[in-house]
Amino acid sequence: MKEIIEILTEKFIEVIDSDITHLEMVANGLDQLRAAVIKREEEQLKQILTIVQSAISAYANVEMQSEVIRFELSKCLRCDLSEMNISKLREFVSLEQSEKLLEKQGILRGLIEKIKREHISTVMFLQECTRLNDKMLLEILGNNKQLTYNSNGKSRWNATAASTSMVNLKL
Repeated sequence: MKEIIEILTEKFIEVIDSDITHLEMVANGLDQLRAAVIKREEEQLKQILTIVQSAISAYANVEMQSEVIRFELSKCLRCDLSEMNISKLREFVSLEQSEKLLEKQGILRGLIEKIKREHISTVMFLQECTRLNDKMLLEILGNNKQLTYNSNGKSRWNATAASTSMVNLKL
């Protein structure tokens, strides 16, 4: 049984490495997204979208592998699947594997924190872009605007109402 746990643990470490690679791509992607928006590089934005779409499908396979290994490990360790995590696994493996898992766990935590910061920065940046676009449209179209309110009670300029007041220059 100990050998099976060691083999599954090595496979789990490989899956964790794939997770780390994926999370690094996500963090870099968010940074590239902000840079492409700032530079107004439409081609780069399209490339980022293509990369994101392919990464999502590739990551689904990694996630499935992780679930299968976690399920097998939970059976071997006689614990519930919801309890099966890196910390739990470290209690049952050799010192060498435990140290590898601890290292990977630290890397994952750091990457998750980085992604949280990058995500918040990206959301704030895009919200500011939206606000500036609304201000510019308001200046272009004048005071002919219609306010709406979102679920948080924040006022929002209705772009569809503004677009109907624009002049159609198409012949």
